[in-house]
Amino acid sequence: MLLTWTTVFTVQKVEVTGGPAKVTRAVKRALAPLRGEKLVSLDETRVKEIARGVPGVLAAKADRDFPRTLKVRLTPEKPTAVVRSGDAAWVVSGRGRVIRAGGPDIAGRLPRIWLASGHNFEPGHAMTSQEGVLAAQALSRLPADFPMRVLSAHGNADDLTLVVDSGQKLELRLGEASAFRLKLAVANRILRTLPRAEAQSLAYLDVSVPERPVAATNHQV
Repeated sequence: MLLTWTTVFTVQKVEVTGGPAKVTRAVKRALAPLRGEKLVSLDETRVKEIARGVPGVLAAKADRDFPRTLKVRLTPEKPTAVVRSGDAAWVVSGRGRVIRAGGPDIAGRLPRIWLASGHNFEPGHAMTSQEGVLAAQALSRLPADFPMRVLSAHGNADDLTLVVDSGQKLELRLGEASAFRLKLAVANRILRTLPRAEAQSLAYLDVSVPERPVAATNHQV
């Protein structure tokens, strides 16, 4: 028990790795008050909670490096979409957590999630818009080999649609917010199986009932 009482084994240095430079610096600042605490008795759960409270951090792992270093390894949030509400914009993760705020030019190739004007979200917190969270969740479940770029998502819990760049704007209709992974897997298989010219001619692909997908080259059909 001598180690818990000696002042030799106290936190004098905090090393943070695994995330973007801006995020690692923010986590290091958040953990700075732990300097001077006993390394042996340091509460790892508390360290992880502090790290996860920083915008852009999904998870954290804490290790003691005796005699005086606390090492923290981050798992960063993965940017999934840019949410737009009026002139405001935020980068969000696939679970609907706000990673950072920014202007309309941020993260240019990420899909857009369009919401009505008036929303105000805080980095580090989940979006307070159900529509925004559901759209982010759907986008996060896109297969890695999805053959076309997804431009945007819009809708609500009963009628969610992704807009895909197929040469023209293809509506990928998911319907109600359920079974996203299955619906997107069905859409992926169809788009990868169709001849390129035929896939590019589609106006919409409806996989709201994944057992019975419907596609058409004309919105009126």
